[in-house]
Amino acid sequence: MKKLVVLFLVMSAFTFVSCGDDDDNFGGLLGKWKFYSEEHEDGKVKFYNPNVVCRDYVEFKSDGTYKMTYYSDDCKSVDTLDGEYSVDGNIMNVKKEGTTGKVRYEIKGKKLIAYDSGITYTYVK
Repeated sequence: MKKLVVLFLVMSAFTFVSCGDDDDNFGGLLGKWKFYSEEHEDGKVKFYNPNVVCRDYVEFKSDGTYKMTYYSDDCKSVDTLDGEYSVDGNIMNVKKEGTTGKVRYEIKGKKLIAYDSGITYTYVK
């Protein structure tokens, strides 16, 4: 489930893409979001490393698919995860590799905040 949320939150350093009313149908999620932080209930926080050029990200597309991209610390290795999503209010229904899940989220300005299993993930545009 953590990868589902990380996929949702870790989004790109690229530009935001939207087509008319499509973004309204996807709860403001369309486009690429760069990973910013991961905060656990016990107060442990993990931030992105500002010294690293490549950053994990997730991209939500208007066809109901998403792609998460993870980089190694040296930016030489890339891992991707593809899946499907739909939005129902402030709940994102996520499907990947035969697994489904629900993630509560909110968008505050250029921040995407997702809540899952006691962890708060934050992404930025």
